[in-house]
Amino acid sequence: MSETQLAEEFCPSCGNWYPLREFDAETGWCVGCSPVSASPQCYRCGTVLKDTSRTTCHTCRQELWLERHSDELEFLIVAKGYSLTAARIMVTQMMRPICQCCGKPIKGGTRGESLFCKSNKVCHSMYGRYRRLLAKGLTPVLALEQVKTKGR
Repeated sequence: MSETQLAEEFCPSCGNWYPLREFDAETGWCVGCSPVSASPQCYRCGTVLKDTSRTTCHTCRQELWLERHSDELEFLIVAKGYSLTAARIMVTQMMRPICQCCGKPIKGGTRGESLFCKSNKVCHSMYGRYRRLLAKGLTPVLALEQVKTKGR
């Protein structure tokens, strides 16, 4: 075989020879014949996503959560004797952030990011005051301190 034949691949779809840079090894066809995937895919496993606002599928999101919280789950299962289901519920409740105004857990909040629950008028107004102080240039710590002292 000559060197040119080794640097080219045959496309069974259109019957032409193409250089390797114009050949899609995943489909086995040339770039022109390869179907363009318009639907987004999970970046971990490659499955087609139904929800286009996400970057991972449901299974991969669950695996990532289990990886992030494996130490807490292991402690609750091994040392305390809880089942996996009970341990997952407990970790979810333990990881919830607490509202800086009313002291209640914020459902669906992210620890370190969610500070106010905004479920009642007082919490919502404190959140608005906090945002205005941040816009004026205060650091998050100073803004939160001022909101707490003026709010009470």
